[in-house]
Formats: sequence, structure tokens, C-alpha cells
Amino acid sequence: MNTEILVPIQGHQKEIITTEALGFAALLHKTFNSTRLKLLNDRTVFENIALPLQIEGVKGEIITNKQLIGYVSLERNGELLLYSRIIGHGDHLKNGIMYLLNQEIIRWIIDGESQVTDGIKYIMYAGWNDGTAGLKMWKKRTLFKPYYLQV
Repeated sequence: MNTEILVPIQGHQKEIITTEALGFAALLHKTFNSTRLKLLNDRTVFENIALPLQIEGVKGEIITNKQLIGYVSLERNGELLLYSRIIGHGDHLKNGIMYLLNQEIIRWIIDGESQVTDGIKYIMYAGWNDGTAGLKMWKKRTLFKPYYLQV
């Protein structure tokens, strides 16, 4: 495997980035890249929904022109995708932000455009009986179903 440095090597970097070091990096890549890719595939993913933001007189280095109105924290473990947090802005609850967040996650999985979603078979969000009446209603409307695991 050939290893190539794509940026100029400067100063003390020349003492560190030797032919032997590059060979070692190539060996590590060859040996552990498949494990690295699996770990990346199982990492936590954040999905968010943002609307255009109109604020007059905003000054700063970064202006996104969007306002975050909801997000989902997802953790993948093999074939299981776990919602560890799903949060929608209170001003947008009546507009269905929580349902939109769930719908976008399902669309993302079905579209299959990301390696992160390959092989997902199950989605889980808390226990079936956990949460408020509103959360329980949300779980029913979004077609979550209770399952019991036997080990």
C-alpha cells in the first residue's frame, strides 16, 4: 500500500514523518481499517431539523440563517438504532415537529444513502410504558410497538 502526504511537511515534522512512520501508518490502516469502519458505522449520529431564521441586525462571523427547532440523538448498536434523545422546540409542537423528526429519521433509513443506516432492522425509543401520556401517544402514532426480549 502506498502512502502519500498531500500537504507540505514543515519544520520538525520532517523528523517525525519518516518513511518508516508512513510504513507503520499503512500497516495500521491495512490491519485495522475494517474495524475502524465498523466503529464509525456504530457511532452516535445527530439528526436535526432547522427552519430559515429571519433576525435583523445580527452581527457575527457565522450566520446560518437557520434556527434549530428539533434534534434527535441516535446511537447505533449493530442492527439496532436507539433514539437516546428526541427534542422539539415547544413553539413547534403544535406543528408536529416531533412527528417530523421521526419521519425524517425513517426516510433517512429507507433512502439508504448513508453507510450509517446500512443493516438497521430495529428502532427503539425508551420503554413502552415509560414517559408521559403525550410521549405514550407519540409512540403509538409513530407505530412503535412493545416487544419483550428473552435472553
